[in-house]
Amino acid sequence: MMFDSFEAYDVQETRRVSEAKGAGVKVISKALIKIAKGLSVPEIADMLEEDEPLIQRIYDIKIAHPDRNEEEIWKLLCEKQEES
Repeated sequence: MMFDSFEAYDVQETRRVSEAKGAGVKVISKALIKIAKGLSVPEIADMLEEDEPLIQRIYDIKIAHPDRNEEEIWKLLCEKQEES
């Protein structure tokens, strides 16, 4: 049959996830710039008006994996969030 393999697709959920990812990657990008300048986690959190634990997780990932880019850090943050 034509629709035997049809899978529902939630456009609004996909859009919400995409927007969240975009905002998250933007924060990560800004945080990485501040980390490269040698600023502390509390200073970065204050400047970006973000939660200090989030900035700390970004900082920890960047220190442990200096070759990771924003997208890869986003994925690691999401994985750690799912584990919690």
